[in-house]
Amino acid sequence: MKEIMNYVNRWYVFVLALVISFTLAFFYLKYATPTYKITSTLLIEDDKNKGEGILKGTPFGELDMFKTAKTVDNEMEVLRSKDLLMKVIKSLDMQVSYKVKRPFQKKELYGKELPVKVVIHRLKKGAYSKQLSLKVVDEDSYMLTDSNSHKLYRFYQLVYQPDFVISVEKGPAFKAKFEEVFFNFNDVKKLAEAYNMSKLSVMPVVKDANTIVLSLEDAVPQRGVDFSKYLNCNV
Repeated sequence: MKEIMNYVNRWYVFVLALVISFTLAFFYLKYATPTYKITSTLLIEDDKNKGEGILKGTPFGELDMFKTAKTVDNEMEVLRSKDLLMKVIKSLDMQVSYKVKRPFQKKELYGKELPVKVVIHRLKKGAYSKQLSLKVVDEDSYMLTDSNSHKLYRFYQLVYQPDFVISVEKGPAFKAKFEEVFFNFNDVKKLAEAYNMSKLSVMPVVKDANTIVLSLEDAVPQRGVDFSKYLNCNV
């Protein structure tokens, strides 16, 4: 009974701990970057019936040369291949990531949300470590900022830097007074490796089925949907 009373007398400690826990949970849920899971299915065409239709009932109908030409296992390997992943990454212009400031975090922009678009003409290894930003000045120009300088450029003008050559175009969400946009360059090979190793899951629906399930997680749901579509179309 004495031990119980000791806990009761210190009730304020438990209340304080609960308040702190709920406060931390609230701010985490409010400001943490959410990720979304995108799932799609892909039906693999089976060619074995083409061979069996002519030779069914003959000894040749059982030969491996008339079996499925495009197996599920082979298709899964193709979908995971770095060459295909790099092709999709380039098709979606994922070599550049864009963000804008929000309270306690930065929001990533993609697709129709982009006020500007950075076009890469040449990149060197040193470009991947750079953190850059640009601010639209007016309809014709913008201010490019890196850790060392601020310089005014015109849209579509070539920007020559030691580690990169780029130009900046107006995006679908362009406004003459848009907020500052932060951007960085992504190594396409490393990004493809990340999808190959962990970000992309390729599994058959059930064993020996000819349907594959593709699933991936992305902080930008539309980008995840587009990635899945492009992956299917390029197989």
